[in-house]
Amino acid sequence: MWDQRYSEPGYVYGTAPNDFLKAEFSRIPAGGNVLCLAEGEGRNAVFLATQGYAVTAVDQSKVGMEKARALAQDRGVTITTQVADLADYNLGKATWDGIISIAAHVPPDVRKSLHQRVADALKPGGVFILEAYTEQQLEMEGTGGPPAAQRHLFMALAQLKDELTGLTFRIGRETEREIAEGKYHQGKSAVVQVVAQKPEAHPNTLHTAELAFQSFSHGLARGDWSPFLDLLTDDFAFWFPAGPFKGWNHGREKAKEFFSMVSKVFPDGLTLTVQRVTSNPSTVVFEVRSEGVMMGHPYENQAAISFDIRGDKICGYREYLGVIFQLPQST
Repeated sequence: MWDQRYSEPGYVYGTAPNDFLKAEFSRIPAGGNVLCLAEGEGRNAVFLATQGYAVTAVDQSKVGMEKARALAQDRGVTITTQVADLADYNLGKATWDGIISIAAHVPPDVRKSLHQRVADALKPGGVFILEAYTEQQLEMEGTGGPPAAQRHLFMALAQLKDELTGLTFRIGRETEREIAEGKYHQGKSAVVQVVAQKPEAHPNTLHTAELAFQSFSHGLARGDWSPFLDLLTDDFAFWFPAGPFKGWNHGREKAKEFFSMVSKVFPDGLTLTVQRVTSNPSTVVFEVRSEGVMMGHPYENQAAISFDIRGDKICGYREYLGVIFQLPQST
């Protein structure tokens, strides 16, 4: 069927990318490796390649993949194409920064198996972007999606949440929108849209780090460091870039001295605003903006606060400042 369809003149779904993908692709780590499933004639793969991604397109149609390569050449980019059946296609392990599924309507057993493999195939922090037609499409005026006789090929948000275990949903919705994609996708249509991300660290690591950051922020704002100190391991170590505690310091008592001094420097407290959070399985970094009054003068700074996690405790802390200042000598 698909070789026959893609043998029609021109590009049957157009050469422009899917609107939902175009709106959300920047969530994929820049310059990363991206896999486009059931990619047809290559419009989405070629778009992503023009944005600087290293793209692999896979489809069961040889004709479609030939047209995808031709479109890439016309746009001055390179993509990798593979002719394969998604039923047994090997997505790999922790291979992709992004995986794209646009109107990839396959039998339910194939879809479930495929989606279960997506989480393993994504790198930590990798992003899965999907748009597909829902069964409501049969009542819409638009064209596109499976026919009524193949209603089992439609997708629903509830199904996708069950199938995409291990991913955190950033967007998950069923909606109606105007589609204009070549000859076969036109008009008001009913779709399900998903953006889901593989966690960058083990959920317990993130949870412990979030608790640590909350108690750390509380200490800066109120001068009460007890909740934070209670989270530290006995062999806790911390690194600071300046002042009497410059370099590595060890032990909870040393940490208590350090944070007591910090509260003396900021007697009216310091407020942190999180700008970005990154992580790996054992370390979480909070990039923040800090504001307050330092020894009677307005204070603003950019900082990165890193917590090393062991179980449900903090075993290490490092702070990197945008502006280095000299702390008073401890007494």
